[in-house]
Amino acid sequence: MKVSMLKQAYSPVPPAFHEELMRAAQSVKEECTMMKRTTVVLIAVFLLAVLCGTAFALFNYYSVRQYETGGKPSAVFEEHIVELNQTYQNDYITLTLGDAVFDGSEVAMTMNLSSQESSKPVYLYPRLSAYCGERKLDIDVQGSRGDFYSGFLFPNIADPDVLGGQYGFDAIIYEDVADTDVRWVFTMKVLWPNWPLVNDTVILHGDDNDPPFEVYMQTFRDAYDNRKILLTYGESVVEYASRLPIPEGMTPEEAAFVDLPESLVNSGAFTLVDTIECVFTTPLPITHHSGLGKGITFPVPGGTIAFGGLDFSFLSGRYQFELIARDEKALASFTGHEAYEMTLPNGDVIPCSSRGVAMPGEHGGDSRALMFSGEFQMPEEVPDVLTFVFYSCEWPGDGSEVRTYDPARNFTLPLGELLAGENR
Repeated sequence: MKVSMLKQAYSPVPPAFHEELMRAAQSVKEECTMMKRTTVVLIAVFLLAVLCGTAFALFNYYSVRQYETGGKPSAVFEEHIVELNQTYQNDYITLTLGDAVFDGSEVAMTMNLSSQESSKPVYLYPRLSAYCGERKLDIDVQGSRGDFYSGFLFPNIADPDVLGGQYGFDAIIYEDVADTDVRWVFTMKVLWPNWPLVNDTVILHGDDNDPPFEVYMQTFRDAYDNRKILLTYGESVVEYASRLPIPEGMTPEEAAFVDLPESLVNSGAFTLVDTIECVFTTPLPITHHSGLGKGITFPVPGGTIAFGGLDFSFLSGRYQFELIARDEKALASFTGHEAYEMTLPNGDVIPCSSRGVAMPGEHGGDSRALMFSGEFQMPEEVPDVLTFVFYSCEWPGDGSEVRTYDPARNFTLPLGELLAGENR
């Protein structure tokens, strides 16, 4: 699948829309002045593969072996691990950057964190950038252990050992990578809280017992006005930051797109005390397959499957396709409860880390179509065929899921033939 298709399926959400997302989610469900300093850690490229578990045993760091494979990496996965093993220490934290792995589209990276003094938590704001030569690539975090989207207070004041100090994330490059190495720049800003930290104890359930949205959000502005920092989940300042006063001379629209750490510092609630930077390089793997099956169509009752492509490597896999309605009657029958699962020739289901379906008009594809997408891990022994099995879901209300399968809507992707044609 091409990156442009992923963008259609997963459109980025501007920070300005955060409050609206919060509103929608609710409907369903020691003063101190520090000097700033900057530390740069430069890391050479490590291409030597290490035996499984060796890095953790020798260096005692959390590895992509655990984060991505549960400690069971394949031989190909091992060959692509870039060992970082760099430790940085300041007055607040000790950060050990473990290792990274790149498959040509997705990168994963791990690290360990420990606090120098748990009674002195700091706000950490991690970011990753990617470059091909001087060209900056468009990337986005897809998943993480720890909040690598908007940062987090460390240690968590509600549960200081919530993740055992083991953190990791994976990100995808939103454009096609040239046939060259990729240079990565990882930064972590360290912010000192100038005011007392308070954990929000209100639990939203998405029902009528929740406080009105504006009433709830006002508690964060009240905390700011009283020179306190009100956190959610013991670590997040996203809601708090959304109620910070708009800096003088700036419009609300401009303020909405200011970098989160800058907003926190401008408010006076935090001081930037350190910035950690790590630079490393990964080679472009030769085992990444992209756009397999793009353009193939499969007739099914009521319409046509238009396959948008399947990408996979040793690290990850993704697919996307549309179910295009034949007529208005078929279009009206779509409920959004439709789903597909992938099966091997022996009938085993390939687990997906995520799956989604977008209704007509909710994606950038055909306006008459449901768009299906998913992420998965391809078995080490790549099958000759993959069968996509259709089912619809119902939820009776007792916490169970009832699936109704319709074999007539199944279709089979000739993966072996597609891979053979790729090599011609």
